[in-house]
Amino acid sequence: MIYFVRTRAYFSYLQSLWQEIKEGKRELTPKLASEIFLLGLKALYSLEMVTAQELKPSLDDLIQTITPKVGTELKNVILKIKDKLERQEEGSNSFAELKTDLESFLKLVKKELEPIL
Repeated sequence: MIYFVRTRAYFSYLQSLWQEIKEGKRELTPKLASEIFLLGLKALYSLEMVTAQELKPSLDDLIQTITPKVGTELKNVILKIKDKLERQEEGSNSFAELKTDLESFLKLVKKELEPIL
């Protein structure tokens, strides 16, 4: 049951960050977008790993573990956001699209975690 607590904690923090962005208290930056994305992935990942790992998993490890176990729509959004975040680091201007994708990601993660929230 401890992994449910971790999952809820990650998701709760993710929701609070997103709420601050929606209320205009924080501005969505590439760093904050990455943090939100990572929190969502960790929430999903913590359901797979009953005990906390000694080493923090990399973004690729998280995605590799999660994508086979989630629905097609969530999998596609995860891969799309990962790609956009990588391009964002290279200076791409698809930030409005990224915000929309993050909102979809949040809804899909919530749907996935609904049984334990």
